[in-house]
Amino acid sequence: MLKKGLVMGCVLAALSENSYAGKDPYKVNLAAENLPNLVSIYSAMNSMCRDRPDAELECARRDVAAAEMKNRGWCWGPDNVAGSEKEWIKCQLQAQTNMPSAASVNDIECQRELSCWGDKNFAIASATCRREIEKLAKYSFKWTDGFTDFKFSKYRWSNQKNLIVTYIGDKIQFQNGFGAYEGFTYECDFDTLNKSVKNVIANPGRL
Repeated sequence: MLKKGLVMGCVLAALSENSYAGKDPYKVNLAAENLPNLVSIYSAMNSMCRDRPDAELECARRDVAAAEMKNRGWCWGPDNVAGSEKEWIKCQLQAQTNMPSAASVNDIECQRELSCWGDKNFAIASATCRREIEKLAKYSFKWTDGFTDFKFSKYRWSNQKNLIVTYIGDKIQFQNGFGAYEGFTYECDFDTLNKSVKNVIANPGRL
């Protein structure tokens, strides 16, 4: 029982810096979780599975989370880059970026729900917003997300009528004039129709 408590404590510690914190990672319905939460639990369970030889439960839970990611059309890649550069991306990301501007019936339905539209544009928004956020650095910067983490952990409507979604995260550190690095939160207003960034801001602190 003590051992189980220690394992649970390690998992919750790994999840303490994102929106998944406070939930029991062994009991939640992964199919009902949003994308950032699903990746968070996958990352925590994957770390336990990789580091502990007796983590059968964590390995099984990781595999369930990975299967749910794939069911939603997300893959670990791209295949043509080094392992350190891989991340969760849309399996059809290239097709998504080239999709026609006219919305399909499914798109129109999806646009009514933030969870649907935010997830659908998550990959292209993450890649596009990342470059703009890096430009905010006065000196140097470094990302602190792990190989299996997302740079954005939350999103909200900025302007639902115009389908602009704000993606939010806290996985970057900016260097100051003395050479020290400080953690920042950041927000990126992403125009999901034109696939372009409208605005980015960053402030010291964590979510």
